[in-house]
Amino acid sequence: MKSSVMRGVPTGWRDQNRDSTTGPAFHDMLKLADVISPWTPGRYSSPASATSHAEKYYKADIRWCRERSLDFLPVVFPGFS
Repeated sequence: MKSSVMRGVPTGWRDQNRDSTTGPAFHDMLKLADVISPWTPGRYSSPASATSHAEKYYKADIRWCRERSLDFLPVVFPGFS
């Protein structure tokens, strides 16, 4: 059985801006994961704003992950219990 490590990250993780921590060790730590999962609930309020967010962030995020053989799994809606 294979295990995977998923790291939850804020929106600005790749460029280390906005709500992200900074420092060279942050990306080094992320590279040890199997999956990068940006937490984005509350970042948009309509399908159009979700599309805009994906265009602004996800394309480059996905490229960063693919270059490092990492999976990308954004949290769009966390659901309810």
